Amino acid sequence: MTLRILQLITDLEIGGAPFMVRDLALGLHADSRFEVHVACLAPAGPVARELANCGINTHCLNAKSPWDFRVFYRLAGLISRFQPDILHCHLLHANITGRLIGSALNVRHIIATVHTAEQQKLWHLTAENLTCRLSRPTVCVSSSVREHLSRHAHIPDRFLKTIPNGIDTQKFTHAIPADFSRFELTKKLPTLIFVGRLAPVKSVDQIIHAVAQLKQQNCPCQLLIVGDGPERLSLEKLTNNLDLADHVKFAGMQSDVPSLLKAADIFVQPSKTEGLPLVTLEAMAAGIPIVASRTAGIVDLLVHQKSALLVPIGDQPYLTNSIQNLLTNPGLAQKLSHTAQQHALKNFSLTAMIHAYANFYQNLTASFNS
Repeated sequence: MTLRILQLITDLEIGGAPFMVRDLALGLHADSRFEVHVACLAPAGPVARELANCGINTHCLNAKSPWDFRVFYRLAGLISRFQPDILHCHLLHANITGRLIGSALNVRHIIATVHTAEQQKLWHLTAENLTCRLSRPTVCVSSSVREHLSRHAHIPDRFLKTIPNGIDTQKFTHAIPADFSRFELTKKLPTLIFVGRLAPVKSVDQIIHAVAQLKQQNCPCQLLIVGDGPERLSLEKLTNNLDLADHVKFAGMQSDVPSLLKAADIFVQPSKTEGLPLVTLEAMAAGIPIVASRTAGIVDLLVHQKSALLVPIGDQPYLTNSIQNLLTNPGLAQKLSHTAQQHALKNFSLTAMIHAYANFYQNLTASFNS
């Protein structure tokens, strides 16, 4: 029997959760036991087009805002046509919408996945709590997310399940290093790299300040910022104000992230919150030394002074000192990066993630039918 799976996510823009849904859908698509469709509440984004080009049935429900309730009717129509055995939702707005509409239409199995340990918008936790009983279970991408939902959203632990994210580790391990000269970076200075959405939660400004401080301390380095987002203009202004235009470059969105990571000297991630960040896994698999904040999700992947240098959240001097420590201690940097890479290869492969979800789907439906 072929299981019909509808993956529903808030949007299919560039980002960790959309990439995870993409990779899971492609993995299931290659398995004859499953028929998979992907839907998003928002208009089509780059990941939607990528899925469609790969032969995945992709549906964009074109919500104009989080309060565009017409998306309820569009989702109901899609569910009525496809008749999924499993509705698997990702991110808050899709979780809430999917739970409400799926339960109203008697979808047999509704699953919701939480991708981050939300700190900024506490009403998100209340919304997850109020609707969690309409789906069983709520999947958490890390132990930290599970603990966070249990403690702060007060979701009973029996309603929670942990399935870690995974990546195509070989794509990053065997990447050919990029040439940074196209970004006007010099080979004479070590290069820090940040990859991700330029949003306040990522604290990219702290890396820029660290570059300025290291320059003053006669330990100069340069920074490549890969990604885009609402903070880009303010970060560019900060760079100019600190007279770092020659040391900090904004690359925007790039398709060759594996090669960029492979060519850099240190990956820096001072996020305030995460879930189980794919880009951290990618940096680990690429074998690049890591300095990151000691936040939920990251601590599920890395151990301080064993596989990375972890920094208290928001501690700017500590971040600068940790970067300087790796720049001036290549032996330590090599040891940390090797340990992190081996951990990623052993525990966070894309194949393992896809198998975990495939087995979960089959066990879920088998227990219902028995």
